[in-house]
Amino acid sequence: MMTQQGIGALTRQPDTTIDGTATTSAVWGVPTTEWKFKFIIDPASIITDPERPELSKGKDTPPPGGNSPFTGKPLAGGAEKKWDVSRRAKYRIVNSDSKPKGKFSSGFGTIYDGQPQADSIAVDFPTDPVVGNDDSSFNDEENNPYSAATGIFAHGVGEVVSRDKPSIWIPEAGSTNGNTLEEYDLFGEFLRFEVGKKWYRASDYFDWKLVSKLSMQGGKWIDSGCLTTKGN
Repeated sequence: MMTQQGIGALTRQPDTTIDGTATTSAVWGVPTTEWKFKFIIDPASIITDPERPELSKGKDTPPPGGNSPFTGKPLAGGAEKKWDVSRRAKYRIVNSDSKPKGKFSSGFGTIYDGQPQADSIAVDFPTDPVVGNDDSSFNDEENNPYSAATGIFAHGVGEVVSRDKPSIWIPEAGSTNGNTLEEYDLFGEFLRFEVGKKWYRASDYFDWKLVSKLSMQGGKWIDSGCLTTKGN
């Protein structure tokens, strides 16, 4: 079960470009834009049967993968327990006006390394089905299906949940009026688990996306069709 709450808005916050220029960013996404994902483990006996597999402890081995293309952080930190809600990601950038790499936002790993290009896949989905290449921490999920949880990560026994509030940061430096920029962040939420020190995917992917379409008007990025919705 997946739910979406709210729609984002274009706001501005201080930022720094890759080449060090202090500037203002168009940031799409506000606290009311939020997704919550709930995975129900079936059959329930996997969790409740006294003779169930022992999967209630912390992980034995880190999940596979290198570093997150979005944050640059190691993906080994993406799971705390043997059950884990994870996320794979694919990033496409439409840079029609060849905004230079140095004028993209700093602090986002390697996602903008290939710029400027007119239209490029900056990062593709992982080929390994259990790699969550946009999952470098576990502070946005609750992965204990053996007891119910309350609060922002509320779920029942036999369930695990995750949450996300997607946004992008695009500095206004290096652009002129009439420029456009599009970024397509395509996601696949899924459940995985570890047994025998090996990770397996336990669900289909739930596809969802953040589409950020911006145009430069009066020296500022303007929302030209941003949205977050189901599907890729």
